[in-house]
Amino acid sequence: MSVSWNTTFDDASPVLQYAPYSDGPLKSGWQAMYSGVPNSANATCGEAAVGDSTHITSLSGASVALQFYGTAIYLYGGGNCSYQVSLDNEVENLSPPSADLLYSKEDLSLGTHYVNLTALPSQDQQLVFDRAITTDSLPANASPPTTMVVDNSNITAVQYFGSWTSKTDAHVPNASHPMPFHITTSSGSYASLDFTGGIAVAINGSKNCGHGAYTVKLFDSSQQLQTSADYNASTNWLVGDSLLYYHSGLDPSKSYQIQLINSAGDGTTLTLGDFTVLQSNITSVPTQSPSDPSSGSGHHKTNVGVIVGPVIAGVAVLVILHCSRCSAEFPSDGPGSQPSNNTNNANANGVTTIREKGSRTHLLQHPPNQQQQVEGAAVAVPVSSGGGTTGTGTRQSSSRPSTPHSHSHSRSASNPGPHPTQASSQSQSSLIPPPSQAQPQVDVNRIIELIAARIDRPVPNAPTVEDEGAPPPQYPVQPDLQPLRRPPQAQAADPPRYRKR
Repeated sequence: MSVSWNTTFDDASPVLQYAPYSDGPLKSGWQAMYSGVPNSANATCGEAAVGDSTHITSLSGASVALQFYGTAIYLYGGGNCSYQVSLDNEVENLSPPSADLLYSKEDLSLGTHYVNLTALPSQDQQLVFDRAITTDSLPANASPPTTMVVDNSNITAVQYFGSWTSKTDAHVPNASHPMPFHITTSSGSYASLDFTGGIAVAINGSKNCGHGAYTVKLFDSSQQLQTSADYNASTNWLVGDSLLYYHSGLDPSKSYQIQLINSAGDGTTLTLGDFTVLQSNITSVPTQSPSDPSSGSGHHKTNVGVIVGPVIAGVAVLVILHCSRCSAEFPSDGPGSQPSNNTNNANANGVTTIREKGSRTHLLQHPPNQQQQVEGAAVAVPVSSGGGTTGTGTRQSSSRPSTPHSHSHSRSASNPGPHPTQASSQSQSSLIPPPSQAQPQVDVNRIIELIAARIDRPVPNAPTVEDEGAPPPQYPVQPDLQPLRRPPQAQAADPPRYRKR
């Protein structure tokens, strides 16, 4: 279940775009009214706004619009005339409202939408607009939104450029709790905030007679412009705390910089109360990706290049060993004589035999008696213990199913070569060299075949390559590895709201 919250846009917010104007005679546009002021129609410039606000019009075609990010929109107001609502260019003509809910639309696709309310009064009819509420949402693996308010007095977080001063007023942000604010009358002066982890950002400040146009720009961490919007804070009333800007749909994994810019001429006022960043932690849910043939599971083909290099090097070493041991392998009466009965595989210098065990090579201080020879070259005989581990901590070497084939310990039937022999216990100097005759021919292809077979040894009882339906091999379970745990389900948020002052 997704995490949702609501955002309220009061009718006094400059984020709402009124046409032809937001504060003037109601017969030719919209007029702002405050419940705490008895004669709101005759307000003087800069009069303090007291009570709840509404906007009223008797002009047919007067409109108010809002661009928002979310999944639902609600428009509240009243009146006695018909009206029209356009949402993403889909128009609805509506009769005079019987309640304060003028319009609602839910189950929108999560994204940016545009709604426009147009009054259609006749004669002395009126349409009243009070507020708009939008619904935004996050994925189920997100935490409920929290607010981080950065006050204008925090000059460490908020950077001021141009000409700014700090002031106080009895009605800013409200008469109950007045607080300092920053103010500029210099064109081009701006205030900026860098933040990370935000899903939405808002700016609050004041509106008043003498305030004017301002611009808000949002940049990413590489200083690429993401959004830019123009607004106007001019009104006949002193509104101490108004929503100057709101933008949702941010990526909490990214960093941003937001700038509030005085885009009017010199002498026009712009104030800053605070920045608000809505934050949420979105936890990634681990998913298992499909099997990759190169990942070691499934039917895996041996990398020939990995085998060829070691094989060629091994062949060269074996050929050298063969040539150096020819005199020790054959007695003086030729290759047909019987080998010595000594079963010790260590030569006079105490060199031990290297045998392959499992997936690793070990030095055996007491090697077995028998040693395989292929085409006159000494080759270590692989030792198997039922396909399991061989030695402490050594796992089965093969990680793929392959076609079972026999690792013959005998010589090739097509070219038998000399009989297996054992190293003589006599010293090297006491051996009589063989007669000068042609040495047994080395079958390099056979050596490569046997070495490659040892490198690519099959898993015992593994399915064959031809058995395409067979499952991949199972690997030993390591007890110290804990299973992955999904993050706990996020709870629904208590939505933050911007309240009227």
